[in-house]
Amino acid sequence: MKIRPFDEILTVTNTVVASLLRSPTWQAAVARASVDREPTLVERLDRRDSFYYVVTLRTAGRVTARLAIDANTAKLIQAQGIELTSQTLDDYVSPADVVRKRSLAEGVEEPRFVQQVPALGWRPCQESTSWLMPFWLIMIRDRIVYIRVDGQAFTRLTTSGRG
Repeated sequence: MKIRPFDEILTVTNTVVASLLRSPTWQAAVARASVDREPTLVERLDRRDSFYYVVTLRTAGRVTARLAIDANTAKLIQAQGIELTSQTLDDYVSPADVVRKRSLAEGVEEPRFVQQVPALGWRPCQESTSWLMPFWLIMIRDRIVYIRVDGQAFTRLTTSGRG
């Protein structure tokens, strides 16, 4: 399937935001928000050739909403937003910072043999039940470490049972 270009995802985002503005529940999250740079492409790890975008919305520099939009169909999958103007959603962490901090905590001066896979990845699992909490896939030596965008790191994803 074809991955939709950024301008098409932006058009969908604007349509979704206009729709959310009709709901008093979403006013704090989207009323004065602007789209953050480019959307983040995420690959579904459990489906072949399946991708989605995470689009971040900010108000006065603060993350106030995120949307998951299917990269193939351009349909909204999931939305998350603040309820009060005093709230904020956390920024996604830098995977390099997480690897560096873990290496220092383990007594390693500088991580070696580290390679970041280009796209974020996600699949339903116990470690992440939300499309908006994907993982950075990091190769350290010969194993993959999954670093969730909030900074939690996992050596495997638990996909048995409900995720």
